[in-house]
Amino acid sequence: MIKSFLVVLITLVSLNVFAQDTTSHDRILGKWQSEDNTRVLEFVKSGAEYEAIILKSDPASLEGKKQITGLKAHKNLNQYKDGTMHIHQKNRTGSCAVKLLNDTQLELEVSVGPMTKKMVFNRIDL
Repeated sequence: MIKSFLVVLITLVSLNVFAQDTTSHDRILGKWQSEDNTRVLEFVKSGAEYEAIILKSDPASLEGKKQITGLKAHKNLNQYKDGTMHIHQKNRTGSCAVKLLNDTQLELEVSVGPMTKKMVFNRIDL
């Protein structure tokens, strides 16, 4: 009886830890606005990866397009790597990574060839 209770308890604790780990990566989900207010991205989950869709942009013709695809959660809960940034106006792509600075800010790092640029976005859907 005690052995059965311990097995059930360990199983429930293991499932709870796994569930917390899976959902904690989802902190990136939601709407984020660039610090210069020129772009709003919505991060969504696509299978085991994350994507960002352009909700607001100048030019407006970019709205609805995927800005980031293939972003993977890193074992560090605040980091996402191996994504592809789609630079639609130049018909190019670059690699990207995201770091959650806190619950309301993220840093997007984009690399195209030898050039790297970092941008900060603020959560707008709290």
